[in-house]
Amino acid sequence: MTEFEIANLAVRHAALTAVYVQAAVAGTVGLIQAGLITWGLLLMRRAGDQREKREDARHAESMEALRALIHGMETVIERTGKG
Repeated sequence: MTEFEIANLAVRHAALTAVYVQAAVAGTVGLIQAGLITWGLLLMRRAGDQREKREDARHAESMEALRALIHGMETVIERTGKG
């Protein structure tokens, strides 16, 4: 092999190594992004579940107050004799 061929092979080898490094970096970045997206979705799901529990508790409290109000109104109607 001539010096030119050896130098040419060295340049090609360096270029191919750079391509492999770029592919490895891109794959690593992709895996990190997928992990972050998955983590974010899990956090959003947990927040949604917590919000739903709070809303259910508020709804139950409101319904209890409404039942008490209805019972009070029925009592007033019975006492005034208009029922």
